[in-house]
Amino acid sequence: MFWAHWVGEHDKAVKVHLQFDPLRSVHVASALTDGSGDERVVLKEQLQPGNLYSVYCGYLDYGLNQSILDAQSSFLACLRGNCAREVVEARALAPAARATGVVSNQVVGIGDERSSTHIQKPLRLVQVHVVNAKQNGLKPRRPRVSRKVISVRVQASEFEV
Repeated sequence: MFWAHWVGEHDKAVKVHLQFDPLRSVHVASALTDGSGDERVVLKEQLQPGNLYSVYCGYLDYGLNQSILDAQSSFLACLRGNCAREVVEARALAPAARATGVVSNQVVGIGDERSSTHIQKPLRLVQVHVVNAKQNGLKPRRPRVSRKVISVRVQASEFEV
């Protein structure tokens, strides 16, 4: 496609931005942009109420997250360790949750109000201890341990952790 020529003679690309409903196994929205199209901008234009959006931590954008909440939807995202947060409530963990690697379950305020980079509603933050699995058939890597933090919108209904 001629319009996909966006940087130089050898830099031709297109992106398909696809929203998929895994419960119904159908695509619900899509957009085609040039290769430099920003996923965050396209998603903001396609938000629909009642959805759970999975957002990659590399695209951490408080404005996008707030837009998702404003659209009456929720999101699931990994947060960077340096994310500004204030604990509103610390919740007790069940022994089964601890056994599966859950480190903490909190309700937090995310962001910095002074710089207006914050999310207006408190979020649920679940911190999970993850040990990287062995790679089948590949040379073993040096064992690594990492922590991943996941947040979702707090709602009246709860799910077991």
